[in-house]
Amino acid sequence: MFVKSITARYVRMENAQVTLEKYTDGSLALMAEDVDEDGLPNVETFSVNLSAYDMYPPEGHIFVKDYSEHEGLADALVAAGLVTIVQPIAIGEFGSKGYLVRITDATLVTALNLGVDASKEAATAANAEADRMKEAE
Repeated sequence: MFVKSITARYVRMENAQVTLEKYTDGSLALMAEDVDEDGLPNVETFSVNLSAYDMYPPEGHIFVKDYSEHEGLADALVAAGLVTIVQPIAIGEFGSKGYLVRITDATLVTALNLGVDASKEAATAANAEADRMKEAE
């Protein structure tokens, strides 16, 4: 799916294609890609894999790091309509700020419910179907 804007303290993305992928442990990874001002691809991973700390998100959820270069990211993802915050979490031995969030964007949830890996192809197909439905109205 495409998101017009995702803006946190150090993250600025415009017209980003957002997809769900999977980490090697099978948990979800929320990714986004846009093009920077020089025309180069800009790829961000919004989720964080915490399996090294024996932490695994429930189905349909991800962990979001909300410190350092991703300060304010959880609120930016909420504002973009992609997630809702479930609860704050402490990440790592120093208890850095993070959140457990639930994926709420309809396109991404549809991909999950169909049992497909929400790759760029699946997201593109879902966007095309949504556009066809809007035109039919």
